[in-house]
Amino acid sequence: MRRLLALLLLAAAPAAAQPADETAAYYVGRPILALAGHPDAVALLRQVSGGHQRALAAALRAPGPPIALADGRLLYAHACLPAGCAVDGVFFGFDMVSARLYLLLTRDGSLVLQVPPRRAPWPAALEAPVAAFGAAPRHLTFDSP
Repeated sequence: MRRLLALLLLAAAPAAAQPADETAAYYVGRPILALAGHPDAVALLRQVSGGHQRALAAALRAPGPPIALADGRLLYAHACLPAGCAVDGVFFGFDMVSARLYLLLTRDGSLVLQVPPRRAPWPAALEAPVAAFGAAPRHLTFDSP
């Protein structure tokens, strides 16, 4: 299954070579799968996906709004399968400065993966984007702005 995720992430790489200084602007407006192909994000996704590689790979290929930027450093996007984000979807955020990953994965109506784990707060700048995802768990907290 790890090979499947790795192959899907490699397929996410754009046809044109990425610039050496991969700036946030390079990713803005692209599909969520492009963010999953970021060199620093690929390794993190492999580490955190556990037994959810197939669900994550499917969710990353689903439709959703393009990658956006918050606070000049937080790239984020979400994608949902036809049943909706609360049933099958992914929210994916990535801090370009600290290389920290923020991930929510829903499957069959349940939250199956949350990174960082349950008690760690998320950046305040991601609160509105997570709300737009529509499947945030009640226990999710955000830093004060």
